[in-house]
Amino acid sequence: MNVLLVEDDYLIAKVTARYLERLGGHRVQVTIEPILVFDLCQARWPDVILMDVNIPGAMWEGKWVSGADLSRAIKSNPQTSNIPILLVTAYAMEEDKHHLMETSLADDLWTKPIVDYGLLVKAIASHATVPMVG
Repeated sequence: MNVLLVEDDYLIAKVTARYLERLGGHRVQVTIEPILVFDLCQARWPDVILMDVNIPGAMWEGKWVSGADLSRAIKSNPQTSNIPILLVTAYAMEEDKHHLMETSLADDLWTKPIVDYGLLVKAIASHATVPMVG
């Protein structure tokens, strides 16, 4: 399965990608560049997106954007709306989670630090809609 990991922290990205590759057998592409996120989505590459909410320095169409903004844009586009998005954040208080899910249109929300990558791999599999070949 192809997982697009949108993460600005190099160490977190490296560890997460490694676990997803080893535990889930996934192919992982890491970026924080909105243009690459949208290009890959338009090309139908990711089966699932794992999106950090806080991506400082990310600019799209002349505006600073968050992972929630990118999620909403992907989910609002009919060509990409079916790509599952799992948001990841270290900063959401319990009362903020509902609002974040509602505004981002994401499919799931995970809190950092991720301590059980096995559960994350299972969550990715449960959200993925990879067509069967044959």
